[in-house]
Amino acid sequence: MRQVFVEILLKLKWWERQVLHLHVPPPINEDYLFSLNFADDPAVVAQDSNDLEFMVRRLYDEYSKWGLQVSLEKTEYLVINTGAVFEVLISKNVTVNQVDRFKYLGVSINKDGL
Repeated sequence: MRQVFVEILLKLKWWERQVLHLHVPPPINEDYLFSLNFADDPAVVAQDSNDLEFMVRRLYDEYSKWGLQVSLEKTEYLVINTGAVFEVLISKNVTVNQVDRFKYLGVSINKDGL
């Protein structure tokens, strides 16, 4: 089990290096927050729609390589502090739902960031 965990961490580090060219979020203690991962419940942090689409597609592709499936019905995104509405594509016919409120690990965040 430990070996699998180490492999996943290494692959996540590789993935983070692949997205460094994107507009990165502000640093937290000299690190950048790209995603939150708890068990099988990841959350991606992006600065704009292009970054979000790229990161979600990349996450979907990488999880597929590991034999994991992303629940597309449960996948959603929240835009904070703007009224922007846009479509996020994972593949030709698969989009991600935009929501006004997002709940992650029991914490609710609304479109105003509260």
